[in-house]
Amino acid sequence: MDLSPESFERLMNWLHPNREEAGQEYQRIRTLLIKNFQHQGCSFPDKLADATLDRAAETLTPEKIANWKGEKERYFYRVGFYIMLEEKGKNPEVQMPIGLDVAYSDDDEDLEQKLHCLEKCMHELSTDKSDLIDQYYRGNRAIKIKNREELARAQKIDLPRLRVRAHRIRRELKTCIEECLKGAARSKPSLGM
Repeated sequence: MDLSPESFERLMNWLHPNREEAGQEYQRIRTLLIKNFQHQGCSFPDKLADATLDRAAETLTPEKIANWKGEKERYFYRVGFYIMLEEKGKNPEVQMPIGLDVAYSDDDEDLEQKLHCLEKCMHELSTDKSDLIDQYYRGNRAIKIKNREELARAQKIDLPRLRVRAHRIRRELKTCIEECLKGAARSKPSLGM
């Protein structure tokens, strides 16, 4: 995708009116996106981060800017999620986030909140648990099986024990995500009638 100069200028002005601070914010968001794509097991996280930033700049309209509420990186995470879906369609090795049964719906905000909670909960896990669950769900079919066998060997346990560990971590993640979503629902402003 060739990014138009107007789209890039609009993006930078939205990030911050000061050009230097806008550049720093751009780099900060790019770094966050790369880490997120790496965490999801994507092969080329920097390429996906750049594609996300380009797509976000192209789809950012003056209306979106005027109506935007909340943290700006949420917009990039939303666009990044769709970039990852597209990449997953091209490359079946790219995995969707584990521990989250995503029902595809038109409610981008709901999906965005689930992804936010998943990321928050993954960061709350110990490094050992986070690495184990990430590796456990990486790959598709035969590759996933091979990865799990290698992971069991590395952990010096058999496959059934590895499954139990992964199940416990997934249950811990699910509980954390549910609590996070309940907290988000409580903090949403209600419409007074």
